[in-house]
Amino acid sequence: MKILAIILLVVILAAVLFAVGWRLGYRQKADIGAYAVPLFDRRLGDAASKAEILHLMDLGHYSDARYIVRGQFNMDILELDSLERDSDIHRQEFARRICAKIVTYRSEYPSNYVSSPGLGQEWIEGQVDSYLKKAAEEKP
Repeated sequence: MKILAIILLVVILAAVLFAVGWRLGYRQKADIGAYAVPLFDRRLGDAASKAEILHLMDLGHYSDARYIVRGQFNMDILELDSLERDSDIHRQEFARRICAKIVTYRSEYPSNYVSSPGLGQEWIEGQVDSYLKKAAEEKP
């Protein structure tokens, strides 16, 4: 009787573990699927944006194309600023080198990185400049 109870307990435990594993696997599959659509949307948006930029350049509207690229660049830098705290030392060092290069580029042609005052982007550009200078100067 004691052996039968142990076998029954093992069978019940195995069924519970199987059910929990099945449930966790299903949840993970749902989570991965949830991230697949936004990644697709982001890549589609990137492709559409690049097509628009190329079209503007074909038409000779270089200042409009530059404005779009600069806005995307600013958003990428602000996103890096928010993600940097979670990165490892090697990524921080890589970011420092890249930011130093970007600061050099920006100092060569500063007028290309300043928006018109009427567009209301002074705060964003101030945040981008602040992050780039901080990241280029600090040692991890």
